[in-house]
Amino acid sequence: MGSTVRHIYDNGLSADTTTMFFVFLAMLIMLLGITRRNFILMFLASLLLMDMPYGMSLMKRSGVLTPVFQKIVGRDEL
Repeated sequence: MGSTVRHIYDNGLSADTTTMFFVFLAMLIMLLGITRRNFILMFLASLLLMDMPYGMSLMKRSGVLTPVFQKIVGRDEL
């Protein structure tokens, strides 16, 4: 299936069982960080986990990390 975030972005929140499973798992991870600081960190971590694998992710398609890779390794990807 690829990236859950990309799938939701392209097709909306459908009733696909795999997508719903990963959305539920992300919500569970976010609820584990009950304080405000931990909630934000858990939200970012769950969003990154839902956007894996990187080769099929929304981050790669949108080019968000391209400047970071160019600064660190000198090319567009690792």
